[in-house]
Amino acid sequence: MSKKRRNTCGSRGERGITLVEMLIVLGILAIVASVAVPALARMGAFSNDDLGDSARSVYGMLRAARVYATTFRTETAVVYTLQRANDSRDDAEQTIVDGVGLCRKMTDGEVRHLLGASPTSDRGRRAFTLVGSQEGRFKRLLDGTCIRAAVDNITVDLDDQLLGEELNGASRQGLFLVRVYQITEQADGSLQTVRIAPRIATPKFKSNSSLADLFPAHVLKPSGEVKDEHATQVRLAVLVARSPDVPSRDRFVEYMSANPQEEVPGVRVELNKLSGRVKMTDEE
Repeated sequence: MSKKRRNTCGSRGERGITLVEMLIVLGILAIVASVAVPALARMGAFSNDDLGDSARSVYGMLRAARVYATTFRTETAVVYTLQRANDSRDDAEQTIVDGVGLCRKMTDGEVRHLLGASPTSDRGRRAFTLVGSQEGRFKRLLDGTCIRAAVDNITVDLDDQLLGEELNGASRQGLFLVRVYQITEQADGSLQTVRIAPRIATPKFKSNSSLADLFPAHVLKPSGEVKDEHATQVRLAVLVARSPDVPSRDRFVEYMSANPQEEVPGVRVELNKLSGRVKMTDEE
């Protein structure tokens, strides 16, 4: 008895997708993508984690400073190194932070014997030295990332922000200005002190030569609190964002527009002024 052959090609009424239908579907997908991609980009879905890695470096340095300060009962600073960058849109020059380092306050004896200064003088009050560990070396943030000025979520001129309460009574991020020295022991047991000069000075420091060798820093007290009496808020913000000199396609959400404005969100590292505790949050 013969078996009926099974129709493996579908019923006679079925048919494939026509070219026109395929083009319509592709058109619909393109429209959906044009709406969804910018939204996903705003959430950072397509960016690599360079921003996160740089923010974690800053976060780790601030946490290390608090531990060092409370453990060794000495003021400890996270020092920020400055650099110039030209905006990829209009070539305007900006000041950014491109690295961080960990320093401790020089002891009264070190200030007297190594610097020949009084601990209560301006020179002695601002004297810090790199801690004797791997953490103490300045660490560059990843290429294409930097710390930008941020005050209450409003980007301002970092040169203004770096001046701090020391110079204009308007610091809102708890920045303190310090001089950094490196102390090394020589073969004969003597100590040598070398002042580390900033690569650049913020333009508003240049009018006063005594300020040209200062680094902006967050200083933590032995209690773990941030050393600042004039910050106007409890949560001090460090905004890690794309460097202004990176190509527009890596910096802006809608980079194809004539004058792109909306930047890829950065990462905020928040330092609690009262407790010295640190946390990372997305930029609001």
